[in-house]
Amino acid sequence: MNPLKYITGMIILSVFILLSCEKNITNPAQESAIQIQVAFDTDSFGLDALGKIASITSVSVTVTGPEMDQVVQDLSFNSGTGTASGTVEVPKGSDRLFKVEGKDSRKIIQFSGSATKDINGDNESVSITVAWIVPDPVSLTINEIRSTSVVLSWNATNAPDFGFYRILISNQLPLNPSNDNVGDDITDRTNTTDWRITGLFPITKYYVAVVVVDTEGHCAVEADIQNFTTWTQVELVYDDGIPYDYRWWDYSNRRYSNRMSPPGTCRLLIARYYIASIANGGYFKSEVMDGSDNALASKDVAATSTGWIDVDYSNDNVIINEDFYIEMEYDGINKPGLGYDLDDNDRGWKYNGQTWEAFDGTYFIRAVVETEGSLVSLTSEPLNPKEKEPLRFETAIETANSLKLNSFSPEHNKLTKNQIIHDAQ
Repeated sequence: MNPLKYITGMIILSVFILLSCEKNITNPAQESAIQIQVAFDTDSFGLDALGKIASITSVSVTVTGPEMDQVVQDLSFNSGTGTASGTVEVPKGSDRLFKVEGKDSRKIIQFSGSATKDINGDNESVSITVAWIVPDPVSLTINEIRSTSVVLSWNATNAPDFGFYRILISNQLPLNPSNDNVGDDITDRTNTTDWRITGLFPITKYYVAVVVVDTEGHCAVEADIQNFTTWTQVELVYDDGIPYDYRWWDYSNRRYSNRMSPPGTCRLLIARYYIASIANGGYFKSEVMDGSDNALASKDVAATSTGWIDVDYSNDNVIINEDFYIEMEYDGINKPGLGYDLDDNDRGWKYNGQTWEAFDGTYFIRAVVETEGSLVSLTSEPLNPKEKEPLRFETAIETANSLKLNSFSPEHNKLTKNQIIHDAQ
């Protein structure tokens, strides 16, 4: 099965050439009528199989062989009927190589074919199968796989007849150059050889290729088809979604912080805060810190309503492979109230301007991350509204090389984390 899907069928271009077997052609009995039939299998076509012949403006035949001079003859070509005819003088002899070429208005060869035949009799025929000359495939590299996007890179083509690059993507084979294209065709041959595809679905396998299309709209049948699987999106949640109350700092340079435990190497997408009240304005600073209190990224936030507030970090390329912290810093003027609960999940911290202290409750701060692999299981037990039992959940992230399990379970009214890594054999 071809990796690229094309129209099927057959187009016949017939070229009739009268050849003389002697240099003296005044005697008609010495003439040999040679019929050359040129056939095109549409597997060698690209995007517009029936339009190629119309672009041909000239057809020529070249004859070479032992003990003879090269003979080149332009033929009279009719694109409407797909026929060409002419007369050429060819001496009799063995191993006569007949080569037919069709060119467009820019003198670029669009098809060619050849056949070798011994010319001995007065009546001979030659059958030639030709193929369209299309740009060679380019090598493709896949970079920056994410949950909803991917970056493609390829080598620039040196094809003499270049029209554009076309990016193809689908979740199944074969790829169809007419229906599976994404984005605009790229007409810059050398300066645009990488492209980010967005709008993909998480945890989905895709097939992708970049085809080089010539000015007649044709590309090679084969292509460098690659495949990849988009990453998983996981929300890191350590609360029950229903805050007991809310709190804020009255002074500047005060912070609330929540420790996050990602399921492996991740990229941060969203920091999420539950704002239960807005007093004197909703401004605060969102900060992302690593385990050594180094700043990874920050955003100024202006909450205008209560509820969950999302802070977008998807363009900051924050890569995390260990516990990290999502923080909320106050300016001493604005007082957005952060939701909290009384149960201590051993993750909350507060900064009084000088030192950090553990918070004996639960801050309503979450994070959304994306990670390589598939989320093969997710189980949870939310808090009991009456008895306030701690949150319990388990996740399993499966990649090509490992299965990573994260288990958060109650122990003395605190959440503990046990991580098991199983390397693939």
